[in-house]
Amino acid sequence: MYTLFLADTVSLSPLTNIAILLMAAGNLLVFAGLVFLAFKIKEVVKHAVREVVDESLSRVQPVITNVTEITGRVSETVATVAPKVERMAQTGESTVQDVSRKVKGTSDIVTERVAKPVVLMASTLAGIAKGWETLRTHGPKPDKP
Repeated sequence: MYTLFLADTVSLSPLTNIAILLMAAGNLLVFAGLVFLAFKIKEVVKHAVREVVDESLSRVQPVITNVTEITGRVSETVATVAPKVERMAQTGESTVQDVSRKVKGTSDIVTERVAKPVVLMASTLAGIAKGWETLRTHGPKPDKP
C-alpha cells in the first residue's frame, strides 16, 4: 500500500508551472466567453420572441375584439330570450295540466252518461235474446198436421 505524505510532494519546474497557469487562464477565458455568449443568445432570443409576440398580438387583437363583441351580444340575447322562454314553459305546463284535467273530466262524463247506459242496454238485449232462445227451445211445439 502506497501512502502519500506531504513531504513526498512532487516539485515542478518553473516553466511547467507557467504552462499550467496559462492553461488555467485560457480555460477561464473560454469559460468567460461561453458565459458572454449565453447572455448574448438570451438577449437575441428574448428580442425575437418579443417581435413574434407583438406581431401575433396585432393579428389576434381584432379577433379578441370580435369575440368580446359577440359575447356581449349573446349575453344580451340570452337576457332577452330567457324570460320569454320561461313564460312559454310555464304556459305550456299550465296548458298541459288544463288539458289533462279536461280529458279526465270528459272521460268521467263518458263513463257516467254513455258507457253505463250502453252496458245496461247491452245487458237488456242479451237478456231478451236469452229469453227468446229459451222460449224457442223449451216452449210449446206446434202440432204437425
